[in-house]
Amino acid sequence: MKRSSAYKRRGFTVIELLVVIAIIGLLMALLLEAARRVTCANNLRQIGLAISNYSSVHGVLPMAVHRDTGLSYLVVMEGKFPLLDSM
Repeated sequence: MKRSSAYKRRGFTVIELLVVIAIIGLLMALLLEAARRVTCANNLRQIGLAISNYSSVHGVLPMAVHRDTGLSYLVVMEGKFPLLDSM
């Protein structure tokens, strides 16, 4: 028995499946990048809040010590991240 020429195969070709997999991979990569960006902005915001709270409680900015030289210096972040407030 021969199949009629009007018979259409149902299913996907290998190329179609590869294209779909590539598109899904691209969308996942974009989603992960956006998640990393949000996490980074949140971490910077938390650092800013911590410095602000320390300054409010103690009346001075926190001191930091350089690992290599051991020199102390003030942590000055005022105006360094102007876009954080708009996020």
